[in-house]
Amino acid sequence: MKNNKVATTIKLEPTLYDEFKVLGIHCRISLQSLVERCVYRYVKEEPFRNDVNNFNIPLGSDPVEVSTPVIPVVEPPVVTDNPVTSSVA
Repeated sequence: MKNNKVATTIKLEPTLYDEFKVLGIHCRISLQSLVERCVYRYVKEEPFRNDVNNFNIPLGSDPVEVSTPVIPVVEPPVVTDNPVTSSVA
């Protein structure tokens, strides 16, 4: 199947993008996926479109403290040498 996507370029505020990168890793979402989902909702859902149209990004404000989910680290199992001992009589 052919990938019919439009290439585009956007410019973002650097600190906002840095915050997104951290959250994106923790939440496992790419910027492309986020933009596609938001554009879809903007086109299909009038309440979402109105919210976006009426939202102003606070400029010059301090970065927002974001609670990132804790992803547990799973330690790999410890492999020990189990030499096969054979007794020869």
